[in-house]
Amino acid sequence: NVSLAMVGYRYMFHGKAAHAAGKPEAGINALNSVIHLFSGIDAMRQHLKDDVRIHGIISDGGGAPNVVPEFAAANFMLRSKDSEYLRKTVVPRVLGVAEGAAEMTGSRLEVEEHYPFYENVRPNVTLTELTRAHAKQLGMRLDEPEPASQRGGGGSTDFGNVSQIIPSFAMSFAISKEPIPGHSKLWAAAARSELGERNALLCAKALSATACELLERPELVAGATREFEARGEAIANASD
Repeated sequence: NVSLAMVGYRYMFHGKAAHAAGKPEAGINALNSVIHLFSGIDAMRQHLKDDVRIHGIISDGGGAPNVVPEFAAANFMLRSKDSEYLRKTVVPRVLGVAEGAAEMTGSRLEVEEHYPFYENVRPNVTLTELTRAHAKQLGMRLDEPEPASQRGGGGSTDFGNVSQIIPSFAMSFAISKEPIPGHSKLWAAAARSELGERNALLCAKALSATACELLERPELVAGATREFEARGEAIANASD
C-alpha cells in the first residue's frame, strides 16, 4: 500500500449556552462551528492534490437539543503522500477553515495536536530485494504490487518516521484469501486466523534472515545506505 504522511488535530469551539427555544439569541452555538468546519473542508477538497485525505469525527456536539451547545469539538486526520505539502499547505488551510468557522458563529477556537506527525515511508529497493529473496526461499506467496494508478489512498505508520532516519524495510502480508475492509471486525478475526498466523511467522523469518545476512555482508548495508542518501538528496532538491 501507499504510505501517507499523517498528522491529526482536535478542533475545539467554545460558545455560550442558552435556552434553545426560550432565548436562543443569547447563545453562541459551538456545534454550528463544527458543522461549518466540515462544510468548509468538503468545499476545499477539490482544490487539493488527489492524494490528500482529510477525515474526521464530531467527538462533542452538545448535551441536549433544547440547550444551545456551548462546547463542540471534532478530531481530524490529515494525510498526503508529500509530507512537505501536508505541513505547508494542507495543515494551514484546514486551520484557516476552522478559524473561519469560529468567526462565522462568534465562538472561540482552540486547537491541539491529536495525533503525532507520521512521515511517509522512504522506500529502499536494496533491502526490499534482499528480503524478497529470503521470503521466496521460505515459500511465501509474493504478489506484485498494484500499479500506482490503482492504489488510491493508503494508510499511515510511525515506521515512516524510522525510514526517514535510517535505511528501512517493512513487510505486509495477507490475513485473508478474499479482500476484507480494514479496521473492521472481519479484519480482527482474520488476523487471528491460521493463514494470518502462518504469514506472520513467515514474515518474521524472512526479516530475521535478512538481518543475519546484513550482519554477515557489510557491503549490503553500504549499498542500502547509498540508496537511502541518494533518495534523501533527491527529496531535498525537489523541495528547493
